[in-house]
Amino acid sequence: MKLVVPTRRNGFWILRRRVPLQYSAFDGRKIVRISTRIRIADDPKAIRAAPIVQQINRDLEAEWLALAAGEKPRERQRYDEAVSISNGLGFKYLPTRELVEAPSRGDCTPI
Repeated sequence: MKLVVPTRRNGFWILRRRVPLQYSAFDGRKIVRISTRIRIADDPKAIRAAPIVQQINRDLEAEWLALAAGEKPRERQRYDEAVSISNGLGFKYLPTRELVEAPSRGDCTPI
């Protein structure tokens, strides 16, 4: 894992690094910039920002590894969020197969 340090940009600490060549086929960006959302004025020596940048970097490298292995990590995350949102709104989330096979109730009330 590459050691990364917070970089200053527009008043915030960010992660800035190049996409490694072995992952360039999976990530079209040449340089990745992801904000920590920590203002430099609030953390002038990057004490809080440094561990966050390291975590962002670990997550980014894990995503690249997953993409190289043929997985689609963002799609799974979006699916999990959709299930969570529907459950939070009081609806039981049903996969497409179950939804098609279920008898029609004729109404759209929450369960």
